[in-house]
Amino acid sequence: MKVTIQTPGFTGRPELLKFTEEHIQKLAHLSDRIMEGQVVLSLDKSDDNKNKVCEARIIVPGYDLFARKTASSFEEAVTNACDALRRQIAGWKETTGAAFPRK
Repeated sequence: MKVTIQTPGFTGRPELLKFTEEHIQKLAHLSDRIMEGQVVLSLDKSDDNKNKVCEARIIVPGYDLFARKTASSFEEAVTNACDALRRQIAGWKETTGAAFPRK
């Protein structure tokens, strides 16, 4: 699966980018039909401590799965977004009777 990570407004640490790519790549194990992962890491301009934002999108033929999570660290936001995408994939599998079959 191809993973694209964008960090508009700042330069992402190599450790953060690697962490993000690894978490998104783990979603590929849920289905062979997942084609691409897109992630945007950004800072919310609020004064709140939870100002790290992860917007994650998974591209599957016929579906566009999306999660936006805010947390006090990018790692937590990425983890929460990936958990939300896992639940979305599981929900579609359940409601469609294997919408994402393994080959």
